[in-house]
Amino acid sequence: MTSGRSAAFAMCAFALTIGALAATPLGGQTATAALTGAARDASSRPVRDAEVRARSLESGFEYQVLSDAGGRYWLRALPPGRYVITAMAPGLRTAAAREVMLPVGATVRLDLTLQPSVIELAPLTVRVDLEDDASPKISYFLDRRQIERLPEESRRFIELAQRVPGASAGTDATGGPAPFGGQGATVGALNRQSLGVLVDGGDFTEAVLGDLGGSLPLLAIREFEVVQGQYGPELGRAASGVVNVVTRRGSNDVQAEGFGLYRHHTLNARGVFEASKPDFNRTHWGLAIGGPIARDRTHFFAAIERRVENEFSTVNTDGAFPEVEGTFRTPLIDNLFFARIDHRASDAHELTFRYAGEAGEQLIGVGGRRALDNGQNNALGMHGGLLAHRWSLPGGWLNEARLHVIGTRRSVERNAPPGPNLVYPSLVAGPHVERARFAGLRVELLNDLSWTAAGRSGVHRLKVGAHLGWQRNKVRSNNFENGRFDFATDTSSLPSRAFVSFEEAGIRLDARNVQLAVYARDDWTPTPTLTLSLGFRYDIETNGSNQGFVSPFVGELPFIPATPRPIDANNLAPRLGLAWDPGGDGGTVVRGGFGVFYDALVAGPLLAFERSSGVRVASIPDPGTTDVGELLVDPDTLPAMVWAAGERIETPMTRQFSVGVRHALPGGFVARVDGLLVQGRDLLIQRNLNPLADPDVVSERRFPGFADVRQILSGGSAEAKMLLLLVSKRFSRGRLDVGYTLADRKNTNDTWSGLVPQTDLDGPDLDAEWGPAAWDERHRVVATGALELPPGLGLVASVTYASARPFTAVTGRDDNGDGARFNDRPPGEGRNAHRGPDFFRADLGIAAGRLRVGPGRIGFELNVYNLFNTTNGDPASVGNIVGSALFGRPRAAFPKRQVEVGVRVSTR
Repeated sequence: MTSGRSAAFAMCAFALTIGALAATPLGGQTATAALTGAARDASSRPVRDAEVRARSLESGFEYQVLSDAGGRYWLRALPPGRYVITAMAPGLRTAAAREVMLPVGATVRLDLTLQPSVIELAPLTVRVDLEDDASPKISYFLDRRQIERLPEESRRFIELAQRVPGASAGTDATGGPAPFGGQGATVGALNRQSLGVLVDGGDFTEAVLGDLGGSLPLLAIREFEVVQGQYGPELGRAASGVVNVVTRRGSNDVQAEGFGLYRHHTLNARGVFEASKPDFNRTHWGLAIGGPIARDRTHFFAAIERRVENEFSTVNTDGAFPEVEGTFRTPLIDNLFFARIDHRASDAHELTFRYAGEAGEQLIGVGGRRALDNGQNNALGMHGGLLAHRWSLPGGWLNEARLHVIGTRRSVERNAPPGPNLVYPSLVAGPHVERARFAGLRVELLNDLSWTAAGRSGVHRLKVGAHLGWQRNKVRSNNFENGRFDFATDTSSLPSRAFVSFEEAGIRLDARNVQLAVYARDDWTPTPTLTLSLGFRYDIETNGSNQGFVSPFVGELPFIPATPRPIDANNLAPRLGLAWDPGGDGGTVVRGGFGVFYDALVAGPLLAFERSSGVRVASIPDPGTTDVGELLVDPDTLPAMVWAAGERIETPMTRQFSVGVRHALPGGFVARVDGLLVQGRDLLIQRNLNPLADPDVVSERRFPGFADVRQILSGGSAEAKMLLLLVSKRFSRGRLDVGYTLADRKNTNDTWSGLVPQTDLDGPDLDAEWGPAAWDERHRVVATGALELPPGLGLVASVTYASARPFTAVTGRDDNGDGARFNDRPPGEGRNAHRGPDFFRADLGIAAGRLRVGPGRIGFELNVYNLFNTTNGDPASVGNIVGSALFGRPRAAFPKRQVEVGVRVSTR
């Protein structure tokens, strides 16, 4: 099937699905909350046709529903926030409930008791469960107050995920940190590219590699949910977990706030590898304003944040190359934009428009063993828009539609004039070998419709939905233009091997991909204390496996398929779960479930590499020079480098088994214990099928006449066993949360590429690669506490401990002759068999002096990061060459103590 026919097929299938929705009940989107329960009279008899109203205390929007014959009601797709509940029925007195908070993604249960109207009544009697009791999912929340008060060092919103059990700092495709001063987050068994990120129900990942598309101002985030497992079928293309973010909306009151934060080297401690304090400084400011355009009908909210950081990175070769060592400036500029409008056209129609944007520049790739001239200038641009429509249909049906668009542009340019790239065991110097430009565009249309059915068998809350996505990936990458020269030792005067391109070598990609999904779900409550969740999801991608492409090397290499690969069309994902309240009072809730979860098949690498086959790069042993102009090589005689995928490319998937208990303890404490088993398969891997048996004898390759022949397969696997514990306590003047994760994460490959130290897949025995994942922290503890003291003093403390992450020992030589000497392990050495440094950091935030100034308030802040000045080595920088003086030692470290002062103003 051609790409055009594939798109036409997907559009037809989507149209048929939308047509079927008109006769099928569906449920609300994940960016909302729900309210459910039963209305009863003073004798505990169900009240039919009781009108339950929920009025937002912020926007004034009001939502209503009638109870059924059993007194049961369900208010769906409510914007998260604070509500006042009103219930009325003929012959019974109208009364108002106390204020209720509805978190994102949660279903809060309120049982209502209405008294006879002739009696003077106290306020309505309600029972509010501690959190979502109608879903088997394992998830953790951060509300607006927590987000606002937590001392967050990077202020990248995705970093908030690291604060909940089961999540940790992420790694990118090469094992290093994310750009723009963040680390991302890893959940479960897979790397951060398998983590779904939703903002107001729209996919916030970019279309090329599935990484995070950009960031948001923290001022614009209302609630933050991390779903670890057993998520519903409406959440897809995420095999490991989901970060679910809801942004802020305006209210009937004009509210404005702003902050300014500043750091300076005189207040900071000297870094462990720094000879003296560099001239570090950082300014970060933000503004937000929201209010009514028309009261109770139309509201707006807008925010902007700007961060300028005069950051520094330290190059450390442990004295092997003193002339390049030192601490060098690596500046960062990041701008974030946000705007949102909500309009209530009528009781039946509600519209939302939201815009998010980012523009930033950063110097990356400097520090540790990488010299300043090996850095890369990284630029990012992101623009995203969401249009949402909520439509209340007659008969209690509710339709939600979303159109979401996100476009990203990234460029990576060299930080030095053209010249050779020099690679020593302890140093990488000279201009980086790669220049690249990435552009991704994702357009998606989502539609849901919901309906409730009640009868003798209980209540069924039914959901069916459809998702249509279109992606375009454009990649331009150049490699080895000025040569890479490898040296056997730090003292070698001449290189042992050269890699040089005598033509345009790299990736040229302009590909499109269509994604289609349909899903259905039934949350069945046969009794008031038991909810069974049954559902399925079906995903398909038309071009994810390079559909329609046939390699030009068919017949020349025996394993290359002669016909186009079929579409991966077997992605049916059933999901089963239960939530049980044995006491009927919300004091104890038991959860459990099983589900199959498919990831997004990252089409970029497959399409780009396979279509780039035929590139001719010279691998020259003992070139005798580092001057490309002196290398006498006839390009026509060079063998071709080939990438080829297997006959089938499967979408990575996981199976998840979960069980958990939430219990209310004496003294107002709440404890949660969740167990999660995640089993992953069909992970992408890459291996070289044509290594040199003798680096000096090309004819000894397995396939003479070719250079590297790299095959991409769906052959990797992973597993994570996790025990998650959270103890929480809310005080009248504060709160305490302590989370603990005990985890055992294993896989066959941390990344899909075979060109990194963590993976050596040149051999056919993939099971031999089974070992700890690069992010396998066995123990992780995150504790946060907040306390408000008079007069106007607030304290927030955060403590994080993570046990050591693993790394792989290598020989530093090209022992197997595949041209890569950074992934050859000593005989008998397993992958990721060693452990690096552990991590401990305590942060403290102090807010003081909420002074009244005109219509607003002004307060002062002091944030101390790494309060105890702990030395935390960067796991990605640990020396891994056996026999080196730096083996097992980090070459770089996270910052020592930093002090931040600031001011915050608001109209609240």
